[in-house]
Amino acid sequence: MRSKQTQIPHRVAQKIRQRAARNETFVVVSRNGKPSRIFGLEEYDRMRQHPLRHKPWTSRAAAKAAAPDPLGAVEGKPAGPLSREEIYED
Repeated sequence: MRSKQTQIPHRVAQKIRQRAARNETFVVVSRNGKPSRIFGLEEYDRMRQHPLRHKPWTSRAAAKAAAPDPLGAVEGKPAGPLSREEIYED
């Protein structure tokens, strides 16, 4: 009987057989030492190169820095005194 650690998951083995039957070049990606995903070679190259061209982390950092203060705070000292009577004056 085989050990659980050396077995390839059934779905992964099935996808390997399908790609091999079509004579496709494919890449097997492992996670935690076990094969987990199957990609075509072109698809895998495109997936690997996408973050290098796109750089999503730069747009996230710019959006985070440009977010306005939700309370409308302004830089600098207060224009007048901040006593309770003046804040709640109606």
